[in-house]
Amino acid sequence: MTPPRVSVRSKARQLMPRTVRQRISTTRVRQAFELLHGAPDVELEAGQAAVTCLVKNGDYYAQAFIEHYLSAGFRHIFLLDNGSDDATVDIARGFEDVSVYRCLLPVGSYQGALKRAIAQRAVHGGWCLDVDIDEFFEYPHSNRLKLDEFLRYLDERDFTAVLTQMVDMFSDERIASLAASSSNDDFQTRYRYYDLSAARSEPYRASTLAERFAARNQLGNPESELFFGGIRGELFGLDCLLTKHSLFRTDRDLELFSQVHFVNRASVADVSAAILHYKLVSNCYETSVLNHEAFPATRQGYEDLMKLIESKPDHRIRTDTAREFDAAEDLLDQGFLFASPDYLQCAGLVD
Repeated sequence: MTPPRVSVRSKARQLMPRTVRQRISTTRVRQAFELLHGAPDVELEAGQAAVTCLVKNGDYYAQAFIEHYLSAGFRHIFLLDNGSDDATVDIARGFEDVSVYRCLLPVGSYQGALKRAIAQRAVHGGWCLDVDIDEFFEYPHSNRLKLDEFLRYLDERDFTAVLTQMVDMFSDERIASLAASSSNDDFQTRYRYYDLSAARSEPYRASTLAERFAARNQLGNPESELFFGGIRGELFGLDCLLTKHSLFRTDRDLELFSQVHFVNRASVADVSAAILHYKLVSNCYETSVLNHEAFPATRQGYEDLMKLIESKPDHRIRTDTAREFDAAEDLLDQGFLFASPDYLQCAGLVD
């Protein structure tokens, strides 16, 4: 097979320093933005946070996503639509505290730049939580600490980012159900199980990924780890990275998303949080088809998952090692999340 031709321009870009490539991509993305609905940006005060979300055809999740974050206390939600042809934008228009931008540049080439640009354009001061439409943020002991109290804890200690770990949620149904999309699916109730038994970890400071994309981060927990694989690793056949730096300040000169899971030059908090990830739900096959085309680097994994759904419809993801999710603090006991004695004291759990 003849290898694809690489243009002179592409070769020149590859020789540029990463920071220069980032600036070029971010400039091009910003020029392609169009505001479809809502306020263009928000000025946040202490103890406040906004959500940014890059999305395409996310109407399956949109209503629950918006209601989850607004009820949790987030000040505003900014969706960056990448060309949806479903009801995603229409659903968002029904909320006063939701804004929608549109940018049609290909996500496979510009994902990091898109995430960086919406955070920098829309969120000023306070905290920014960057999540996908199928990701729901949960921090330990949220029943004791409201969101503004959690954020003030971080601010008082001059933290500028929080490590988050993705928890893949699934049901106890046949895997054939992942190809039976329903717009009325109560996925937060139906998909309540998780399984960490196949997740592997490596020390943050020993990771080649962290060395490349987060070398200048200061760690509030020196024993922080990156997690990989898990249930998605088994189903997709990919050693996918489960760790993100999803919550961060936009006003502290952080380097955002040189790799889409990382921020750099941050003071990373002494407490981590969970991202409940609802990918393995009834629209899974449908979204796998879309992602198979959009993300060439993980194309084989999505192809393997689709083949599994087609060839073994009676397979069940849930096994004896699965647990039913109750609260993020349960993940502390399993070593998937961490919280310092200082944080636990703030939550009123130790004297």
